[in-house]
Amino acid sequence: MALASANARYDKLHKDAPYHDGTFTHWSKERGPGHPFHYRDGVTVWVTQHNLTPDDDWLNDLAKTLGLRVLEGDEQGQERHAE
Repeated sequence: MALASANARYDKLHKDAPYHDGTFTHWSKERGPGHPFHYRDGVTVWVTQHNLTPDDDWLNDLAKTLGLRVLEGDEQGQERHAE
């Protein structure tokens, strides 16, 4: 279930502009010569029980933007939902 949730979040993140220029920095709604790559091209989404990059806060930044609850890390580096 965690993997399905991660995939759904990744899909939602790229819903409005799914094509990029190969650098993952310039995005477009339509595929074209300047944006030939789909956001799923060359990407593997996976999950782990432990936070491998505790300083990377991209999911929480997205959650804040979308007005969702923010995750907090516990002492073991695992994540849980904030109340």
